[in-house]
This record gives sequence, C-alpha cells and structure tokens, in this order.
Amino acid sequence: MIPVYFSNSDNKKENFSIVIGSNGAFVHYNNNMYITNRPLKNQLNWLDLPEVKESAEIKLPKINYSVYQQFVDFAQKVYKQYKAEAVILLTLNRDIPFKDQSYKIRVPKQTVSSSAIKYDIDEEFEKGEFLVGSIHSHPAFNAFQSSTDKNDEINFDGLHITVGNVEGKLDVHGRFCCMSEVYDLQEKSMDKLISTVPPFEKLSCPNDWLGKVSEATIVTKDIRASDKVYFFDLFLAPFKSQNNINSTTLFVLEFK
Repeated sequence: MIPVYFSNSDNKKENFSIVIGSNGAFVHYNNNMYITNRPLKNQLNWLDLPEVKESAEIKLPKINYSVYQQFVDFAQKVYKQYKAEAVILLTLNRDIPFKDQSYKIRVPKQTVSSSAIKYDIDEEFEKGEFLVGSIHSHPAFNAFQSSTDKNDEINFDGLHITVGNVEGKLDVHGRFCCMSEVYDLQEKSMDKLISTVPPFEKLSCPNDWLGKVSEATIVTKDIRASDKVYFFDLFLAPFKSQNNINSTTLFVLEFK
C-alpha cells in the first residue's frame, strides 16, 4: 500500500508516498540522490490502465407524484397571492434504506419576490433526517437553473428541481449537485425524476404551508449626493427628479 499524506501533515513522509495539496496530488520520492514531488498524473503514464471518467450516479429515489402535485398547488397559490416564486425542501432518513421510504417535505419560512427567495429552516429535524434536495418555481417563465439557483445549490448536495410556468403548461428542469459540481439532468425525461403514477385524486398543499410565506417589501430610501454609494454609481441608473434636486431615490428590495 502506498501511504497518502495531506500537505499540511507534520508526519514524516515515507520515501515513496503520495502527497495531496490544494493544487492536486503529487508523488513524493526521497532517495540517496534527491527529494522530489512530481504531479501524480505525470507518473502514471507507464501503467497500462483504463482512464477513469468523471461521473456521478444518483442513488436517490424518484420523487413521488403526490409530492410534485402538492408543490405545484403550493406554487400556484403563492403566485396568485404574491406573484412570486416558492420553494420546498426534501429530506430522507439516512438510517432507513432509501427504497423503503418516501421523501419528507419541509416547507421553510420564506420571504419571496418575483425573482428571488430567501428562506430559513425553522423546524427541528428528526433523528437521522437530512436534506437531499429542493423544488422551487419559476412561476411565469420556463424551468432552468438560473445563476441565482446555481449559487444557492452549488454547495447543497442533492437533487434540485425547478418547475416552470405554474399558471400555464408546466415544464421541469432537474440537476444533481455533488461536491460543488452541477450535473444537468435536462436531457432526462420527467419520468426519470418524478413518479408518473398520479394519486387517485388531486392533492392540494396543506393550508399551513402558505403561513410560511411572506412578501419582500419595497423600501424607499433617499440618497444624498454627498453619500459615498459607489455600488449605486456602478450598477444602478439614478432616478433624478425633474427639478434637478441633488438627490436620488433608490428602491431597495428588503427581506424582513
């Protein structure tokens, strides 16, 4: 066996070993003539081995159609009341085989707007329960992973689904996030992600789900010319009054 060390290890490295640092893996040689660290990939050419391809295999079960249906109803109600997006979180229990359980829905406390959601998990999880994914809506346009979605999901390992056009012809986009990599599942049909067997009757979301939703408020602030608001000059167009008063009104989306 070849010993493996991290680069910050204080242990004395054996004469032939592998050292892992932030810039990759290296083969460490120490003999009578020299001590060297060489990139591991450059030292494996002589081995007659097949290449290892980067991959990620999803071991999570399909999402029950009843979960999907309840979310669609929730997203439609949120859009009707707030003209905004909505989100639910999915959990499983790591102590029970996945094949023997269904996803549990956690509805976080969420502040919503037409293009953003801020949410906080305000419930205690059961023993063994852990987050494995999310479903959120793009109420008035197609499903895809926006740049905001990517930032939200990049460090959230699991299955993430966007449901688009909640008031029209529904479409779905899925991706799997694993170790800060995003694997697009768009080419896979909906039945690969969600069970296509609907329940006997249409399901509505529980009434208490809507109690978790509040609307982001618009706050008007007056910015004087003397204020050093550099981000405003760089990114936002000023709304100046017609009488050339040396001030600007800025509308700020504030989450409470």
